[in-house]
Amino acid sequence: MPRPDPDRRSSEDRREERRRPRAGRRITDLTAYPDAWLSVPVVAEYLAVDVGVVRTWIEAGRLEAHHFDGTWRVRRIDLQAFVEKSNTVT
Repeated sequence: MPRPDPDRRSSEDRREERRRPRAGRRITDLTAYPDAWLSVPVVAEYLAVDVGVVRTWIEAGRLEAHHFDGTWRVRRIDLQAFVEKSNTVT
């Protein structure tokens, strides 16, 4: 019986891989996202916090976000302002 080719993954394997968090990789440059609207998981990855923390900040009004089609989106400029404000407060 021939061995399965490791380079040939099933569509289920590819879907599962997309769902997994990208361990060890962190977004450090937001210019890689030309779209000015960032999803909550992208914001969480950039800030190195859990998605729930970002949602808490949004619900508390600390981080400005907008609700589109059932998902929260954060403008890149609002995220940068949030980071700058957080860095000045000690």
